Amino acid sequence: MTIGAGGNGPSCSRRAAVYINCGWSEAKKPYYTLSIKRLGFNANLGRYPGQDDPTLQAIIEWDPRD
Repeated sequence: MTIGAGGNGPSCSRRAAVYINCGWSEAKKPYYTLSIKRLGFNANLGRYPGQDDPTLQAIIEWDPRD
């Protein structure tokens, strides 16, 4: 399996099977996305409302897959 990581720079691998990206929200907080191209899966990594453990990251799928 190939894993790509990075932001918007040229070092990002567009052929990666699993891709993790980090960006900054308008509120100046980091956000993370996860993509698994072969499965057509896209998700954000973050915390659900009311989750009080800062060491846990939830996988929040963008849209249901067909």
